[in-house]
Amino acid sequence: MKFVREDINTDYTTPNGHKDGADLAMLVSMILPETQRTALPFATYVEENGTKLGIGALPGAKRYIGDSYKLGEQGEARWFMADPICAIGFLKEAKREFINGNSEKAKQYQQKANACLNEALEISRQYGHDPELFPELFIQRNPNNVKGQPHILERNDGTKTVALEPLERSLIWNSALVMAAATLADSVAKISRDTSQFGSAKAA
Repeated sequence: MKFVREDINTDYTTPNGHKDGADLAMLVSMILPETQRTALPFATYVEENGTKLGIGALPGAKRYIGDSYKLGEQGEARWFMADPICAIGFLKEAKREFINGNSEKAKQYQQKANACLNEALEISRQYGHDPELFPELFIQRNPNNVKGQPHILERNDGTKTVALEPLERSLIWNSALVMAAATLADSVAKISRDTSQFGSAKAA
């Protein structure tokens, strides 16, 4: 039986049928466990589509161009999960490059990954949890004014304020992503140290 190989730049199935090549869901799929046969080009995909998704400009990223969910005056909502996802993706790239002996390239990916992870950890500290949606579209309410719900966010679109309670499932999977990124960061840091020590010993 012949299987159809999907073209990640043209073939998409999304709720609103969008056809743009930039899609946060693709990055999610790229950090899943993989084999040499199923591995997808994470770094290349980010390089080609990151600007459209707003990766690096502000915390989080858009799901896709034209996403209407929680659309605000400043455009599409930005999703917190993008930061730990990018951290994991770049760390996997770094690990692969270290194993292949490309230390300089590996360290570049490691640096990008650590920046994404630090962004996620800073947001976690700021909010006291890992929110579903972050950022310029949302502000945190005074916990003292929200009985029994200390981490509700408010959306301020300039004309009205709407309470937005973070979805429990989002808090769970976002926290899992942050923990996975932190664990992988430790692993890659060890590989980096071992590689440096081996290089120093060889030079001596």
